[in-house]
Amino acid sequence: MRAAFILILALSFAFSATPCGAQSPHSIANDPRLASCDPAVIHSAAQEILRDPKTLEEPLILFHAALGERMTGRKEEAAFLYLAARLRSSRQALFEKGERPQLMTIMVSTVGPLVMPAIGSDPEMAARVVSRVIAWDRSTPDPFRDRKEAKSPEIQKKLADIDARLTRLPEQLRDPALVARARVKSDEADRQVKEMYEKRCRK
Repeated sequence: MRAAFILILALSFAFSATPCGAQSPHSIANDPRLASCDPAVIHSAAQEILRDPKTLEEPLILFHAALGERMTGRKEEAAFLYLAARLRSSRQALFEKGERPQLMTIMVSTVGPLVMPAIGSDPEMAARVVSRVIAWDRSTPDPFRDRKEAKSPEIQKKLADIDARLTRLPEQLRDPALVARARVKSDEADRQVKEMYEKRCRK
């Protein structure tokens, strides 16, 4: 129960601590449908967030969509949204300092433990998800990667490092010892998600 409370508290902070004058992730992602007890409603909302042009400017909201999908048991979809959020937010943090890096750290440390063990325990799923994220990223405009400042050698190297971390992920997750540990963590994540979902949707 304590883990669920900490996660909710962290998410509340992340989506309310946006710098003045910036587009608020909370204003976009605070869709009541993501708190629905109907998996189909949550999935529809998450997909709309993914397609919303505003999301390109505020990729942090994809973490919110990932959590929604994870709560309904759509582990692979949650992993896709989570990795897409991490990829785009990492690029955003190169250009927009302020609280953006801090917010990303909060989302990675709160949503990540609920999402990542599922693909860590299933290397084939990891490979599918990463391939999908790469394909989506290549076909979807990125206002951070495509900035004029991004053409400098220093930023180009940092962007390449961000891309490489994603590309290497499936191979890294094939280590049998890592897979075994991820399965234990995945079971614990399932327990936490079930606890959170039942508390929210209790009749």
